[in-house]
Amino acid sequence: MSDIKLSVIIPAYNSMYYIERCLNSILVQTLAEIEIIVVDDCSNDETPKILEEYKKKDARINILTLSENMGQGYARNKGIEIAKGEYIGFVDSDDFVDSDYFEKLYNTAVCKNCDIAVASILKHKKQFKKYNVRYNKVLFAENIQDKIRLCGDTKNFFFYAWNKIYKTNLLKTNNIKFSEGRIYEDVPFAVRALYYSNKIVSVPKVKYHYKERKNSSIRRTDSNGKKAQDLIFAYQNLQQFCRKNKIILPERLNYYTSCWYNPFVKTYIGEYQQKDLLFGFIPLKRMNNDLSFPVDLVYLWVDGSDPQWLSKKLYWQKQYGHDIDAQAITAGRFVDNEELKYSLRSAEKYVSWINKIYIVTDSQVPKWLDTSNPKIQMVFHRDFIPEKYLPLFNSEAIETFLADIPDLSEHFIFGNDDMYLGRYLTKNFFFDKEGKPVIRLKSQVSKKHIATSMFTRSILNQQKIVKDKFGKFFPYAPHHNIDAYLKSCYQDCQIIFENLFQKTKSHKFREEGDIQRVAITYYMLAVNNGRLKRYSRVDKYLPLLKRIFNCAKKIYQADSIVINLNNKNPYGKLRKYKPSLFCTNDGEGITDFDRRRMKIFLEETFPEKSSFEL
Repeated sequence: MSDIKLSVIIPAYNSMYYIERCLNSILVQTLAEIEIIVVDDCSNDETPKILEEYKKKDARINILTLSENMGQGYARNKGIEIAKGEYIGFVDSDDFVDSDYFEKLYNTAVCKNCDIAVASILKHKKQFKKYNVRYNKVLFAENIQDKIRLCGDTKNFFFYAWNKIYKTNLLKTNNIKFSEGRIYEDVPFAVRALYYSNKIVSVPKVKYHYKERKNSSIRRTDSNGKKAQDLIFAYQNLQQFCRKNKIILPERLNYYTSCWYNPFVKTYIGEYQQKDLLFGFIPLKRMNNDLSFPVDLVYLWVDGSDPQWLSKKLYWQKQYGHDIDAQAITAGRFVDNEELKYSLRSAEKYVSWINKIYIVTDSQVPKWLDTSNPKIQMVFHRDFIPEKYLPLFNSEAIETFLADIPDLSEHFIFGNDDMYLGRYLTKNFFFDKEGKPVIRLKSQVSKKHIATSMFTRSILNQQKIVKDKFGKFFPYAPHHNIDAYLKSCYQDCQIIFENLFQKTKSHKFREEGDIQRVAITYYMLAVNNGRLKRYSRVDKYLPLLKRIFNCAKKIYQADSIVINLNNKNPYGKLRKYKPSLFCTNDGEGITDFDRRRMKIFLEETFPEKSSFEL
């Protein structure tokens, strides 16, 4: 067995100005039984010459020279292959460590029988020093969730490979390697190492000194395109691994990974949003409120091409006692373009904190859906709607019964199958710190369409009935996207407007005068059980001057947008507005070609198969 206790791996590329300080800090280590593996990544400056001079001075230095520049990930992997130490540590060529760094980490890891020991990180910038990670006492973690919490940095969203030592067998047995040819290669590596380790320990009063410099691979501006791609790759890799191994990322970490993984996202949202004082010159970050209550997600879904369902619909159309409005039976209301599949992909990706997902349907089940998933609950109309009202082909009537879904949580969000999440959202996006729903409304509907649009007439009617009852008028229209509700308010509103709800429940097809769920949102506002948030193309949390600047630069960030199926450039609209929520709206005049084009867009926007699919 080798008497080398620890192998130090240093990838070096054009590091002539930094490598000496790095090597000097390692050569004076109080742990003598170490080997130093320097992987020269085809440097074209004085780095090779400096390395040769150091090798002559100390036999512990082993230089591995690559014939072409392969990047840090490849260089570190080559070092792991030839490492002989019981443990492995990584140091970047422009960083350095305390003189007792490796001794303290090694002794603590061996004494406590841990696969990984982790140290504090002191970041050195030109103007100041600050801790990215700091430990003041010995802490242990065996559960993967505890390991993630212990090893996250001060913002709890990033993992580093180089402030730790790893048992060599841990890395080699589990084939844990760095991503090659990529920046941000630490992220997937570190999380895999944490997952497969038996136990990790933090070591206080010892530091890894991280030097931040302008021309590093992370900071260089001439490779912004590659950095963005590699960032996407790193966090896609991380999220796939966590999903596969049922690792629940901390809410804040989830937010940042999704923020970076989604190329459309540029700024913070929800309670993480950065507010500015004094016209934007003094930043003030708003911190997240950890909402502990469960939140369910409810969908309505129908497959209008199902022969059995279609036959039933046509039968009741003939049996109906009076004329049916053409807008109530248009094909766009019932066509299944597999939108639900992509909506569920977006939900798993961006709101993984959802408690249960209820899919409300008329005895139909999507062919691709894995109903054994513990989060999925199929709810057939007959399960919660009295038989005397069935069958129903009127979504407004079905919505009146939502609060009767068995075991539905008090806090729930509701959407149609063609509504999607566009970025990671915390619970605070939907509910405020008191648990009240955040109600998003847009500008008032235009009355010029009142003669031709049943929808316009319906919205104006909902506003009127709430005003007549409570004396409060809300001249804003629904944003046609995922909304938040309290089950108790849903039930109370139905008692207050019992006659209107009973009338709507009896309408098998949508009719003039039906009550809509937007009446419940107006009701919640009227009784102060909801918080109004009018949305626009530019975030209204920003101060006036910054909003004007963003408008001029066309820097948008919408809470919610609608992309009609006949939109020829949905990609452009998504990039322009960077929405938190978006809806792909079907309707009159939409062709099968439009639907095929939109399905391609959805597949490209949400390409990762969710755990809800077979």
